Amino acid sequence: MKSRFKQLGKDSIIYGLGGMISKGIGFLLLPIYTRIFNPADYGTIEMLIVLNSFLGTLLVMGMDSAQSFYFFENKSQGIPSQAKMVTAILQWKLTWGTIIVIVATLLSPLLNHFFFNGHLSWEYFALAFAGSFFTQIMSQSVEIYRFQTTRIL
Repeated sequence: MKSRFKQLGKDSIIYGLGGMISKGIGFLLLPIYTRIFNPADYGTIEMLIVLNSFLGTLLVMGMDSAQSFYFFENKSQGIPSQAKMVTAILQWKLTWGTIIVIVATLLSPLLNHFFFNGHLSWEYFALAFAGSFFTQIMSQSVEIYRFQTTRIL
């Protein structure tokens, strides 16, 4: 029982500290951003971030929660079963993510007109959407690593 609390404390420090640092960096850089960018540029950046957050939600589609559930559900069936499930989710994310990024990039002129009055080129959207896609793929790798270290402990 004591070891579980100790592990919980370690995990809380690692994940909590990581989250605090990532949010803290953005907070500390805010004065620099406001000096470098004029309000219109800063608003454009923030709006792209909001669009990316929405796209990230579409890309995830709850697969992170499903992967967590089925990873431990398949634990009794062995590592090959877990690997098959993780591979299937990765293939789905790659396929679905590619389709969503392509469709979103094709819709970028419409998004540009609606949100930015036509001031941005489609390359900004493509870069932001591709970044969101790769972030989702990377987050799956991080989750798998976390699952494997949980299994070892």
